[in-house]
Amino acid sequence: MVATRGTDQVVAFVTGEETINPSTICADQWVAILRSVIAELPINYLRGLQSIKQILHYDGPYGVHRVVTSPLPRLWTGTSGTSKEIRANEVFFNCADLGDEFPSGQYASELWRKAPRRTVGRPGEGHEVLIPIRTGNILLARSKKLYYLQAMWLPKEEWREQSMASTPARFWYQADPLSINISELDNKGLEEHLTDSCERNGGEVMLQRFHLALSETASDVRGQYDHVLAKKQVVAGYLDRLGRLST
Repeated sequence: MVATRGTDQVVAFVTGEETINPSTICADQWVAILRSVIAELPINYLRGLQSIKQILHYDGPYGVHRVVTSPLPRLWTGTSGTSKEIRANEVFFNCADLGDEFPSGQYASELWRKAPRRTVGRPGEGHEVLIPIRTGNILLARSKKLYYLQAMWLPKEEWREQSMASTPARFWYQADPLSINISELDNKGLEEHLTDSCERNGGEVMLQRFHLALSETASDVRGQYDHVLAKKQVVAGYLDRLGRLST
């Protein structure tokens, strides 16, 4: 059965007086919306394309330090017999970051204190240990196929010798090479990720990232256009002074 809107609602929506609350959009509808957007993307010159290692690595000033071993393990999609190897220089657009949250903070001590832990040992006698973090990324390839990249991050800490400090001098996360894998994401798989209660705004996040990338691409292309036009005018001046400028 197809739901219909009343006349007033239709007019208000078409004339821009009414908008849709993203929380009312179902996961399968988000899949259709996102596939429609992806079909329109100028993927060959879209800004923001990165290698898998660039997507996984992060060393920002106010975020947790993430380390990926070099060289990156060889990655295949699919199962044995149908696998496709992902080349080291292949690039993707990172559509969304899913999975567990990394601790936030500017300093190693903040990150270490906020890092997730669990208690091991007997009740009342146990001790806390840092636990790994799992992440997932929805990636878009040049072929306009979607992929899901997974990784597990192991917490690492470095203490200064003979120090009485209560927090480590360094704290970071290192990717477990054996945990990094990538698989093609069909409509059903995408819908499952968008249905996840923790990722209900995943569709909106993907749309926002596409919009930002298109804005950056338009700005860059415009800059290139203005540069080329200026050079064209220089050469036209040469021809004009020679009396050979064609109109």
